[in-house]
Amino acid sequence: MEPLAFDAHCHVDAGRLNPAAVWGVAGVVVAGVTPAGFPEQCRAAAQLRGLGCAAGTTLGLHPWLVPSDTTVLRVALADLAHTLERSDPHLVAVGETGLDRTTASSDAQWAGQMQALEAQLDLARSRDLPVVLHVVRAHAECMRCLRRVGVPPAGLQVHAFWGSLELVEAWTRLDAHLSIGPAVVARRSSKRAAALASIPEDRLLVETDASAEAEDGRPTDVWPVIRCLADIRGQTASHIAVRTAENARRLFGLDKDSATPS
Repeated sequence: MEPLAFDAHCHVDAGRLNPAAVWGVAGVVVAGVTPAGFPEQCRAAAQLRGLGCAAGTTLGLHPWLVPSDTTVLRVALADLAHTLERSDPHLVAVGETGLDRTTASSDAQWAGQMQALEAQLDLARSRDLPVVLHVVRAHAECMRCLRRVGVPPAGLQVHAFWGSLELVEAWTRLDAHLSIGPAVVARRSSKRAAALASIPEDRLLVETDASAEAEDGRPTDVWPVIRCLADIRGQTASHIAVRTAENARRLFGLDKDSATPS
């Protein structure tokens, strides 16, 4: 029997969860994009725990949803901080936050994304939590921000990573965990394969990004990602599942033998 995997990033709804959805999965992180969605995340995580998974949530303001109006943004960040203060005990990280050039069509939108990122890095440090990063066409800018503001001591997850060998090396120097999703299955590339093979084993995570990647996505869909990574790295799927699960538990503080943060 294959070991149990850990889906390090998903957006599943409680109403769509059942035992089949978590087949072969021992742990799940339900990622957040806005404080308004946090109650539903908590319901999904609670249902996952009821299905036998160690499950935690993250709380953040996604760069796609950052308002360009500075007054509205201040209110949104205040709401985020307030929600964080009274958060669910199963909260394991701040995010998603980050930078995305594809949605910053104006200087104001880019400035807003940067302000939101800096604020959430501060919140993560104040709560001693890791940060979940969404980074698209802005890796250099995001790294500069982290060096300027400070990398949260609890760590980083670069979610949906699909970058070059140079980016693997740069993020590794910042002690980031690189989380690999369904792109590895759908977009096979020899250049990307070399980069994925170079990720240090103790910095590797796997994720489904369900249901953002697929409307019917489920945590169990992490297994095709694991098998593809195993083929690329010349390792067994069991080995990848075990090591990535260990890495996720360590980063997010989810104990192997319980459904609560350690």
